[in-house]
Amino acid sequence: MLRSLVTWGIGLVSFVGIVKAQGTELPQDPTGKVKYEAVVHREGLSADSLQKLALKWINSFYKNPSVVIKENKPGYIRVEHKFEVFDVDAKTGRKYKAGRIKYTLVIKFKDGRYKYELSDFKYIANRYIPIEEWLNSKDPKHQEYLKQVNEYATNLISSLRQFIKNPPVPKEEEDW
Repeated sequence: MLRSLVTWGIGLVSFVGIVKAQGTELPQDPTGKVKYEAVVHREGLSADSLQKLALKWINSFYKNPSVVIKENKPGYIRVEHKFEVFDVDAKTGRKYKAGRIKYTLVIKFKDGRYKYELSDFKYIANRYIPIEEWLNSKDPKHQEYLKQVNEYATNLISSLRQFIKNPPVPKEEEDW
């Protein structure tokens, strides 16, 4: 009996942390803001070496890393960036730019682990619109934008995790 109550309680806690927007699951923090976060263990690596790997990833992932890195201090990196969202013309099926989504990525480092937090998603129009305003929207455009945010976020996180898990091996220079 107690075991089933604990299992049910864990399931309820898990359910509260994710909101489903027309088939797209978006993680939320306790305040209701969309937030992707996790602690990733990398035993045997110091905080400094993890931070160096994350900086190498930032340099490979972003076109202009010096512009997107807003803060870089021991144990902490903060990145701010934007990406495009697209509308699809129903008649032609052609995609066109609909706007940009601004976000913040924070990566924290400790010996043997790092934590990423991807949050503060805002649609840039004539004002910043938090994407949380779209979570209960029935507008198909809003649902499509949320789907694109989720795809971008999961690709970014996957890229970061994969890079730190399997960093590229530097090429050996020929000995002349």
